[in-house]
Amino acid sequence: MRRPLEDIVGTGRVLDVAPGADTAGALGALYWAVNSDYHAPYQWPAPNGYPDVAAAWLSAGSQISRWNVHRRFLDRGFGKFTYVDPATLVTPTAGQTASEWLTALEVRLVGQALSADHHAALLSSVGLTGTEAAKEGVTVSRNLAALILDSAYFQLR
Repeated sequence: MRRPLEDIVGTGRVLDVAPGADTAGALGALYWAVNSDYHAPYQWPAPNGYPDVAAAWLSAGSQISRWNVHRRFLDRGFGKFTYVDPATLVTPTAGQTASEWLTALEVRLVGQALSADHHAALLSSVGLTGTEAAKEGVTVSRNLAALILDSAYFQLR
């Protein structure tokens, strides 16, 4: 299970977030996010370091905070970083179905295709059956990317 700082760094990496015009200000926002999850660098008071067991990081509040961080990255909410448009994370190709496109997005974000049940649930969540042609769309891409990042697939180290 990723700890909060690992989740924030992993999210930035997988979404190709890069330094921008005001990197110091944007890093301040990231620090605030990780500090609110009690995982800021060098802030653990005991000399043994932060816990490295999943149970220490699985509270409901911590999980909701992670979900909010994923959406903030997708909505460009951490300041002046350079962000990739969610619609371009995986660009649909000619003849590709929505299901094939979603599989490509899953592999892009978590390195594997999700289970058939989870895949079908994602398609259903945005009103797709999977057999229709894939088409570009920022809202669908952002919502599906957020759900994939919110899943246990992304939380595993």
